[in-house]
Parts: sequence; structure tokens; C-alpha cells
Amino acid sequence: MPKTVDAANLTTRGALRYRVTNELVTMTPYDVPQQYAKVFDETPGKRKEHQFEAIRFRTRFDTGVAAHGIALFDQEGERPWKSKILNIDDNLIARLEDIGIFVEEPCGTSKANLEVS
Repeated sequence: MPKTVDAANLTTRGALRYRVTNELVTMTPYDVPQQYAKVFDETPGKRKEHQFEAIRFRTRFDTGVAAHGIALFDQEGERPWKSKILNIDDNLIARLEDIGIFVEEPCGTSKANLEVS
């Protein structure tokens, strides 16, 4: 994964000039967001082929004031980037909380009592 990217910042009030609101990254179906992504991806920059390599957006399910995500533009599909799979255990959650990242269980899934008929 690249260390730096040029991202269109959709979290700034200036994005309103381009009719971009937080709804863009939460709406379904995805036709409209995909059209915007195509324009961002294909807009030429002054010094390189693409002006934007990503967008910076407010995340859909995190309501914190600094809830920002980055979506990278490229060909679809899996990448050979190095990654590591870690089980989410109490030790990992504690380490994440130490640096300000809080892990929550999805709504309605914690300790669910399901009755099967």
C-alpha cells in the first residue's frame, strides 16, 4: 500500500461547491458514488496522469468527529499487499484502545438469543 496518496478531501466544507455531501459515501444503490469516483479517478492533474488517487470521507458507521476513511482508486480486486490476520482478542483490543482506536461489536450481534422454530 502506498505511504502517501493525493486524496480528494470530501470532509471539508469546500466540497459543497462540487455538490458533495456526506450522503455521497452512504447512499445506495452505488451508481451515483461510482460515477463520482470515476470522475475523481479520471481527472488529470497538473503534474501527473491522475489528480486524485483516493478520496477522504466521513465513515458511515462511526459517528465520532474524526471518523475519516480513505478509499483508494485502482483496478478492482485483491492486491498482493502484505497483511497480517490477527484474532480480535482482549489483548489486541486493549492495545488498540491505548492508541485511541475503539472496537465495538456490530449492533444487534452481541450475545444474541436466537430461537429456532
